[in-house]
Amino acid sequence: MGQQILPLFIEGENQINEKIHYEYDKKTETIYYYLYCHPLYSHCVNEKSSSQLITSQLIIYGHCRNVEIINAFGVPSISVKRAVKKYRTGGISAFFKERLTRGPKVLTEKILLEAQKLLDEGEARTDVAHKLGIKANTLSKAIQAGKLTEKKRITMREAPKATVTFRTMSNY
Repeated sequence: MGQQILPLFIEGENQINEKIHYEYDKKTETIYYYLYCHPLYSHCVNEKSSSQLITSQLIIYGHCRNVEIINAFGVPSISVKRAVKKYRTGGISAFFKERLTRGPKVLTEKILLEAQKLLDEGEARTDVAHKLGIKANTLSKAIQAGKLTEKKRITMREAPKATVTFRTMSNY
């Protein structure tokens, strides 16, 4: 994952375009946004979500363009585009939602014990996964990680070769 680039706020009053200005107050570490001379919004410097929200709103409502935000704050264009998309699809609440995380653990101790028992009995991976209601890929990853051991199956190449003796007429 790449390094996160945060907006660069310059102390004092700074112009984004003819209509929009922002002011960075270093004492309170607050950013104030102005539409002409009217206060529009404020947030703390370290509030990334609030910064993305207000810049997205400024772009969507037509007060400024993507390139003006990119030039004013020194952020990558892709992060501005992603923030605008997030606002269009999810609204204001999308910026303050908890990130989605993985679901609950699938291979609990109980399932691992049952899987090991079935593998020890010589069951195939796919059969074990089907019986336990888990994905075969999950079971394979557990075996590769060493959480489970599988009996080595004898393949046709590894099977002992039978020796065949032919009788000739001289043996009779």
